[in-house]
Amino acid sequence: RYDNYSDFGSTLNPRLGLVWNTTQQVTTKLLYGRAFRAPSFAELYLANNPAGVGNKDINPETIDTLELGFNYTPSSKITSSITFYAYKINNFINKVPSSIGIEYKNTGKQKGRGIEIESSYQATDKILLSLDYAYRWTKNQITNQTVANVPKHIGHAMFDYSFTQNWYLGSEVFIVADTPREVGDSRKKINSYEVLNASLGYKLYKNIDASIAARNLFDKKYYSPSNTNPINDYPMEGLNVFAELRYRF
Repeated sequence: RYDNYSDFGSTLNPRLGLVWNTTQQVTTKLLYGRAFRAPSFAELYLANNPAGVGNKDINPETIDTLELGFNYTPSSKITSSITFYAYKINNFINKVPSSIGIEYKNTGKQKGRGIEIESSYQATDKILLSLDYAYRWTKNQITNQTVANVPKHIGHAMFDYSFTQNWYLGSEVFIVADTPREVGDSRKKINSYEVLNASLGYKLYKNIDASIAARNLFDKKYYSPSNTNPINDYPMEGLNVFAELRYRF
């Protein structure tokens, strides 16, 4: 992919992929890709602002990613996959002190690696189970520290059950764990959390469905981390219930 911008110039971002049907049950994938984020108008041209001044010489942020994945389908009822990946981000755009005040510049670098696992099992015509888990490790290459506020562990489990021809029940659990603070942040550790969502649906007619759902069913108190030390973390939404009527045509 080639892009040419009138304000900062051009950028070239290739993608390559190799897919190998290793056996009838196993598919192997090797993927490489590069992507970019163009500087915003404010990052380029903002003026007379003590919070940050634009810089016409900044370059786009870029990320290079390498992935190795395996898909395994032993039967029509079971599918699973595992993916290993590594990435590197260059030219992070940050606000830094300069001779003209606070200015946007390309100063940051980050690298990371991780693993993602997914699996689903169609136990019966009425029951579907699925699981996924991701581990990620990220590091700021300028400070040599783990990137703050990025959870290392994320998991998701789902259960769908059509207990009659017209009624169906769905439930899912989200798990987030091990989110590090910024080095030197004196606030208490960010707590891990699990959140349960559930829904109940009914097929009123061949193209009309009605459902009621509850998010955060047990009214779990959990927080999203804030970047600024003096500010408390952001409280997330508690129990909420909503209904939906859907018509398909």
